[in-house]
Amino acid sequence: MQDPIVASTGYQIASVYSDRHSSNDRPVTEQEAEAQGGGTELEKKKAAGGKPNLWAYLTVYRPGVFDPAGIKDGTDVTVAGHRAVRATLPVGLDPLKPTEVGNKLFAWEYADNAWAAVTSVSSDEATPSFEDLGGLVEGLKPSKPTPALVPFTVGYLPGGYLPLQIGTHALPGLSGIATARAGDFGGATYTRPAAPTSGLTAPYDAAEGAIRDGFHIFVTPSTSANQAPEPGVTKCYSGSDRRDRKGPAGGGFCNIWSADGTVVLQVSAVGLGNQLPRAELEKIAKGIRVADVRDESTWTPAADALQP
Repeated sequence: MQDPIVASTGYQIASVYSDRHSSNDRPVTEQEAEAQGGGTELEKKKAAGGKPNLWAYLTVYRPGVFDPAGIKDGTDVTVAGHRAVRATLPVGLDPLKPTEVGNKLFAWEYADNAWAAVTSVSSDEATPSFEDLGGLVEGLKPSKPTPALVPFTVGYLPGGYLPLQIGTHALPGLSGIATARAGDFGGATYTRPAAPTSGLTAPYDAAEGAIRDGFHIFVTPSTSANQAPEPGVTKCYSGSDRRDRKGPAGGGFCNIWSADGTVVLQVSAVGLGNQLPRAELEKIAKGIRVADVRDESTWTPAADALQP
């Protein structure tokens, strides 16, 4: 288990790894890319050292945020003297799809009315088992709180938008967990209206489309971008998922490239309802000041950085 890299007012999230599994949260090597290009499961398995694939993360919730009764088809158990619940999760963690045996949730009460939950998505149905996941119970120990740092400060926000979650040395939310070792610098997600702070059974973005009006801030190396570097250029693009086509045209995302083209700041409403006009996205982007991404001493605590 790693240190948390994603945080919100309600929880923190850390990646979980297993020596018996490979994890696809980093760029692939040339050998891996060639094997994946070959397309056969045998070649892919050889590229991973013969290990099954695993994507797993631990979410530690603040007291009163997590609702164990909300876990669909959960089974109540006791592990190491702690109340716990376990369940098999659906394909792609999509609640509208059938369950997949390799997808597991194990949650336990680590303090009074405070829960932690490990989510495991494995290509091997048998591993990790619920018993394996339960081994985390005695390993979770409280530590001294430290501020989560981000490599930017925000200078402008449209009315009504509030911070939802951040990523430090990672993208915000579960995207940051999925690309935990990609070398990204940080980011934040905003939403309108404010998200609930109780009754949660998963991180805010676990279900696709759960955030219907919001935007992301990403600060990443050029190697993580989907566009070719354009040193010193600011450019905005249209998006496609806007539900309400009335009002100012736009949406999409805006990129601001560093002078040398090695770092890109992106503000994006894509996948979050795409409600913001493009002019607003550009205004947000131009109001952000990016720190020295390679010098964490220049970064700012998220509590101070996310509001103008």
